[in-house]
Amino acid sequence: MRTAVILDVGGVLLVPDEAIVGQALRGFGLALDDALLSAAHYLAVHYVDDETRALSDRPYEIGYLSALGFAGDELAAGLGAFDELWKLPAIDLGLSRFQAVSSCLPSSLPRTRRSQS
Repeated sequence: MRTAVILDVGGVLLVPDEAIVGQALRGFGLALDDALLSAAHYLAVHYVDDETRALSDRPYEIGYLSALGFAGDELAAGLGAFDELWKLPAIDLGLSRFQAVSSCLPSSLPRTRRSQS
């Protein structure tokens, strides 16, 4: 059995999977496409980096949901959806991006079991 170590550089290499997050959030009636869901991660990181907001409770999630247009009661419901998402193993939450990168590697390099599918 081969093993691998994944080093995540602050949400750069392994970011939330748009399909998984979108599935959790699309039930709230907002128009969400994959490009917007992808951009929301980086906007959320920017939100966290803003010193005036960083001390708030759950700045990443609030920044992410705000970037998608969530406000008021929708924001509270969206935070509940994130509570469920965070229960997933991190590798599963960001797996599709990792598989896409892995598929670009030369075939001579070893693959993880998950990326061989």
